[in-house]
Amino acid sequence: MKTCNYCGYTEDEIGKFPESYGNRCSACKNGRHRYNLNRVEQEELLDYQNNKCGNPSCRKEIKLFQGKGKEGAHIDHYGATLPYSKWVNGEFVRGVLCFDCNKYIGSHDIEYFKGIIEYLENPPAKIINGYITAGLFVDYKEYKKLNGNLDIWGTNADHQEYQKWNK
Repeated sequence: MKTCNYCGYTEDEIGKFPESYGNRCSACKNGRHRYNLNRVEQEELLDYQNNKCGNPSCRKEIKLFQGKGKEGAHIDHYGATLPYSKWVNGEFVRGVLCFDCNKYIGSHDIEYFKGIIEYLENPPAKIINGYITAGLFVDYKEYKKLNGNLDIWGTNADHQEYQKWNK
């Protein structure tokens, strides 16, 4: 029976170590190589997060060492490209995320998410009096002032008139 050189767990406690890993469990072998964290340090990080996804808007309960699929927790780290190079201010790991949050954050940078927030707060299509005006709030008000009250705004004839006026 082997004991991991990094975390001290035995094969009886956590399962058989791959032969090629020597006296290292999978969590420590991969964790030390990828994130400079052994099994115990990864567990401490997740424990600090109360065993929940690190994304404050998610907070799904997660577990480490469940494999690569949707069931397992994922160590979130800075990416390989600037401005999120492997080590940022001496740090590499940000926290532990669920599969979905890790998937989304892993494929985008902060500017992408700022754009999403801006889009959600200021959608291009605004609803005015029950009609979509494609974000032309001021133009619509001006159009109503010039052309009177349009109770049937949104018909083809009104839309064509609006387009002529708005050119």
